[in-house]
Amino acid sequence: MDCTINTNTTPVIVRIFLLRIILSVCIFLLRDVSPVIKIIAILSLDFVKTLPFYLWVCDKKKGMPNFCTNDVYQVFDKLIDLIGYWICYSLLLSNNILPKSHKVLFLILLIRTIGVALYFCSGKRIYLFFGVDLFKEWLLIYAICTPHSFQMYSLLLFSVIGKLWIEYRFHVQKKGLLDLFNK
Repeated sequence: MDCTINTNTTPVIVRIFLLRIILSVCIFLLRDVSPVIKIIAILSLDFVKTLPFYLWVCDKKKGMPNFCTNDVYQVFDKLIDLIGYWICYSLLLSNNILPKSHKVLFLILLIRTIGVALYFCSGKRIYLFFGVDLFKEWLLIYAICTPHSFQMYSLLLFSVIGKLWIEYRFHVQKKGLLDLFNK
């Protein structure tokens, strides 16, 4: 689909992401709900964000616009992801869930936060590559693998390589910042 996002959609983008923040905070504040369920629900909000765009932004005749290339969308998406990750991290800490992962996940969040802050201040997507987003993947790996096992380290390495490739393709190469493979 080769339609582009309408420049008048910025208020819609802001509303959708504000809704995501509000939902994340409400989930966090729920009582009598397992912290694991809260974490899953908050992280799932990242995957369901395209529905409101389809309902409010999409031209039904042309199809879904490629809103992910829009810088306004990217800034809000990365900031809201970080807010959700920090909420999930606080749930992990306060409920002593996966205690052996706390330091590593903190470091991952710190690196991502620095990358997103630099991107936010400069508008240069290269910082998203260096501040790679690994929180969801590493949280899942820590949850399903035996600590310090070959399986765990293999999955961690595979996730780093995969996420670096995704960040490179969508935020570096696509924007023409650096093309390592076509020169």
